[in-house]
Amino acid sequence: MLSSLARLNLFSNLSVESKGSEDKNLSIASNILNDSYQSVTVSNDIISRVELPIMFGDEIHLYIKRFGEERMNEALKEVKVAGAVRSFAMGLIQKLQITDSMERNLTMFLAITLCGVGECQDTSFLSVFKLLEAGCKNIHLIEIKGKDRPSEIPGDYFDHEFVVIGDVSPLKKDNSITNLDNLDDKCIVLDRYLNLVGKANQYRKLAKDYIDVYQMNQITKIIDIPEFSKEKLVLIKQNATDIAEKIKDFFQIITHQPIPIIKKFNKAPDQTATMKESTSRAKI
Repeated sequence: MLSSLARLNLFSNLSVESKGSEDKNLSIASNILNDSYQSVTVSNDIISRVELPIMFGDEIHLYIKRFGEERMNEALKEVKVAGAVRSFAMGLIQKLQITDSMERNLTMFLAITLCGVGECQDTSFLSVFKLLEAGCKNIHLIEIKGKDRPSEIPGDYFDHEFVVIGDVSPLKKDNSITNLDNLDDKCIVLDRYLNLVGKANQYRKLAKDYIDVYQMNQITKIIDIPEFSKEKLVLIKQNATDIAEKIKDFFQIITHQPIPIIKKFNKAPDQTATMKESTSRAKI
């Protein structure tokens, strides 16, 4: 039996020259998912958010009993490392004085993921950057909203970001998450945090457990990604790489050790099966 990641590799290496644009986008998105799974660890790779939707500090001992000490230690390490990296990145990006907000965000979030960590927003911008590098067009960042967080901050709620390639006009009619079902079969979804790639109109089915846990029911943001020149993408990558190197130096100075590689416990799902299902849906 091939591992799920091996099956993903088999699909990722397929030639896209003779495919339509949607199949080409699907193959590119699959490659990006595969690469970013290898290079970045998100919290959902350690303990899935479906298993542990929110972590309370006074219940760590219960989580250790449930998930084991090693897994829990890695989860706590990811929280600390990702938080430190993000804090460093936010400070360093200000020094570049980038006026364009999209260029600034792409640079900062790419820098964070170059340090090997990230969450849904970081990895979504990483996916956007890689799609732009691959020449994809009509790229959109989608944010969905769930139930309120158990905090004292008014209006604080759970949210999630992912990427859609294609015509998202059906999403702009109103803010219901059910509008995702109305997207054209040519629309592709890429969600590194949940390790999903496939037809965007199947997203609610593919991410059902996650959506149910957080009671995601609204689309709160649709960000249309502008096109960037090849020269600008090279500059963004160089700036992000420079920031990432500075972050690694800061981390070494403060902790007297390099940024650790955080172990994954949840394997990548069988994307081959996901995409076969997406393809059969498209033929109906």
